[in-house]
Amino acid sequence: MLDYLLRIKQSYSVAFADFVRAQEAVGKKIVKMQTGDPDFATHDKVVTEAINNLKAGNTKYCDSRGLMPLRLALAGKLAKENNIHVTAEDNILITNGAIHGVNIAIRALINEGDECIILEPYWRAYEANVIVAGGVPVILKTLDNLFQLDANQILNRITPDTKLIIINTPNNPSGAVYDKDELLKLAKGAAAKGVYILSDEVYETITFNGKEHYSMASDPSVFDYVISVYSFSKTHAMTGWRVGYIVASKTLIGEFLKLSQFSITSLAPFNQMAALAALSEVEVRQYSESMRAEYESRKNHIFRRIRGTWLEKSMTVPEGTFYILIDISTFNLTSLVMAKKLVEEAGVSFTPGIAFGDNMDNFLRMCFATSLTNIDLAIDALIVFNQKN
Repeated sequence: MLDYLLRIKQSYSVAFADFVRAQEAVGKKIVKMQTGDPDFATHDKVVTEAINNLKAGNTKYCDSRGLMPLRLALAGKLAKENNIHVTAEDNILITNGAIHGVNIAIRALINEGDECIILEPYWRAYEANVIVAGGVPVILKTLDNLFQLDANQILNRITPDTKLIIINTPNNPSGAVYDKDELLKLAKGAAAKGVYILSDEVYETITFNGKEHYSMASDPSVFDYVISVYSFSKTHAMTGWRVGYIVASKTLIGEFLKLSQFSITSLAPFNQMAALAALSEVEVRQYSESMRAEYESRKNHIFRRIRGTWLEKSMTVPEGTFYILIDISTFNLTSLVMAKKLVEEAGVSFTPGIAFGDNMDNFLRMCFATSLTNIDLAIDALIVFNQKN
């Protein structure tokens, strides 16, 4: 067994989800606010495209880089929506979801002893992949900066051992959308020091109140040092389809391709054709925007509902994604203990903050990719819990 595996704990979020399932197995009804999965169905045109390709026998191995029609469409999307100008041949690799892209990028770049800076709160998969690659995770808190990115904080932490910086904007779980000027400063500063940035942008279209997402790779002067990871999962309600893509320089894509070929060979062609439909069908694009608008409406509903309650001063206001953080420090309970209490006493589940970093144990994450009925039940449960404790 790899020694590195002994340094990794099981996923807190997955383990907690297993706890919730165990409660359900004995008959307990639970309102689930912990799973980051859109409650919208995948659009019919996307589903129909996959079915048609299955019936046509499009079920064989295909180009390990991803189908060229999909990569061409993505190159167009990147130019139009992200201001990233790349070629389908050299700069795009289709991956088995964003997690696969994150995994192969870290494995390709991190050598034994290399440091990787990660902003907290963060998806624990970043840290685990760095450790398995033999690297050293360097965790920087953003709590004191209201979860926003401070470029100078990161640049000042770079050492001769620093190889990679990982950021996620819009951010899971804080909902923060990082400022363009800070991202520019970080990208230019890191590139000047020869440090790569892995930019997880899977929530790119889910922003609120006119807030705009900025892709660092849009600056040609830093492009060679930025690896951008995207997915159809959140933006198109396609979590189970496992279609993601990674964008980088020709040199890096060539190295990532080796790891992809030796891990997944290629992605299912019918899934890729479905993703192509998601990009090319006007109705699907409109559907994606309607989902974003509904998330924003739900977010606004939540902040109307919590006025005058303890939650008004305890909830973060998300600029994007479909998550809210709740400060539970007043209860003097760990996030895991409080989350389990809410399941057992109120039948509502939230993700323990510890799932997003060791310094996040005073928080719960609430996912509002669910119905208003469930949202109201969750808010009521939190209000009652406060009254009882």
